[in-house]
Amino acid sequence: AVPLALAGTMRSNQLGQNVLTYSERLENAVWVKSNSTATSSAAIAPDGTMTASTVMDNGTNGVHNVKQSLSGTGARVVTFSVYAKQNTHRWVSVAGNNGGVANYFDLQNGVIGTGGGSTSGKEIKPVGNGWYRLSITFLSDQTYAVIYMASADGTASYAGTGTEVYLWGAQVTAGDKARAYNPTVASAKNSTFTPTGSVQSNQLGQNLYLRSEQFDSASWAKASV
Repeated sequence: AVPLALAGTMRSNQLGQNVLTYSERLENAVWVKSNSTATSSAAIAPDGTMTASTVMDNGTNGVHNVKQSLSGTGARVVTFSVYAKQNTHRWVSVAGNNGGVANYFDLQNGVIGTGGGSTSGKEIKPVGNGWYRLSITFLSDQTYAVIYMASADGTASYAGTGTEVYLWGAQVTAGDKARAYNPTVASAKNSTFTPTGSVQSNQLGQNLYLRSEQFDSASWAKASV
């Protein structure tokens, strides 16, 4: 994972940066699995591509999750979001790994369940075709972003039965709300996607002026200069 920039010292190209890598490839080794398996390109994602992963629990009586290192968030406020859709599994929890920071989400009814720890800004937003964007804001130090499968609201430890949930577009960004999704592979990235299509993949915060430091260029029309 890419270290988060300090609040107040963030470079311009890090605003909205997704510090999670392989955001659509949960089978990648950067995502550590506990009593679960992940398969990529298993379902149609919110952007219409066959890039969503499916995560399946196994028969172990315990927690079933996928997680990625955050290199420590420190005292910074960050928001963890992921797109999720019910397959044969209804409940998930979006969480950190310290202080019981977590919130449960019902993918069948599209509602927020119980939560705990130092968090705020819990949201579940429908984006079409049964998909929801889940988000939670961390207000305390976390070293992992974790997605738990849950058997019910508030229950992250259970005996698995081979049920599956679809996941796509995992993201952690600085700030107290989920920003437009920035897909990543091996490194952090700033380009964005919104299911509504209102913002193109490279346009969040994009400077539309060409040659922004070259005022002698013909791109800049001069009048009485």
